[in-house]
Amino acid sequence: MYCRHCGKDVGNAAWCPYCGAKQQPDEQNAQTNGSYQTSTDSQNAWGEQINLSSPPRTNIFAIVGLILAFFSSLLGLIFSIIGLAKAREYGSGKGLAIAGIVVSIFSIVFSIIATLLWLPQLQQALAEMGYRL
Repeated sequence: MYCRHCGKDVGNAAWCPYCGAKQQPDEQNAQTNGSYQTSTDSQNAWGEQINLSSPPRTNIFAIVGLILAFFSSLLGLIFSIIGLAKAREYGSGKGLAIAGIVVSIFSIVFSIIATLLWLPQLQQALAEMGYRL
């Protein structure tokens, strides 16, 4: 049996494990044969209206946040938080946004610790070169 909302195989489950939609008996699902329902709007598991005629949107904020987390921690953190906030609206990207937040926070904490540990050595090297701080 296929989900009437997302089209994925759910076996004989009463609720879709992917999108959470309640399933209908086999007669109605046999007509759709694994494809999206023909009506243009329906409700998801949270009772929100969704349009099934358009493809699902991609959460660009979550993707950009994860990528930026490796190069610019602060920007990665900002974009990942926005991506997490929009994950329900887009229906995707929650895992990417959480990964971006974790990587960004780890990178920021590592940078602070590294700066605090290496600051005395940097000051000493600059003092030996004749610079006063």
